Amino acid sequence: MASLSSLYSELSRWNSRLSDLNAKLNKLKRRKTDTEGVKNALRTVVNNNSNDINNRLRTTRQKLENAIEYSGKEHLLDAILSGKEERTLGVDDNLTSADNDLQRELNDIVRQIAETESDISYARSRISSIKAEIAAEERRQREAAAKAAANAAKNP
Repeated sequence: MASLSSLYSELSRWNSRLSDLNAKLNKLKRRKTDTEGVKNALRTVVNNNSNDINNRLRTTRQKLENAIEYSGKEHLLDAILSGKEERTLGVDDNLTSADNDLQRELNDIVRQIAETESDISYARSRISSIKAEIAAEERRQREAAAKAAANAAKNP
């Protein structure tokens, strides 16, 4: 059986470890929330801005169609404006790459959170076991002291 001082020392180390793990978990959860916010903002801003730009392009084309008196204007406008729409997430490679990078980061954070929660569970289990060992050792020492006192009383 381990000495009480070594058990209390081990308990202190595990309590410290648990505190560190809880701080790490809180930091990871904040990081996850922040990353999700950036990812959602990227999607919202890109879609809103591309919709706004595309609406302006359509309005401009309509104004040009109304202003130009030329029989081949449709073909000419198609040649000038074709493929000029602003692309969105999923279509624009650079934007999609950024979105994918953010998703990979989120996946990594979720994995780290799961690992940290597992470590916290193990630390709590160790703390519980050590507390049980301390209680058993204290009980054993009390019983040994009582037995020694009883023997001393019998043999003065």
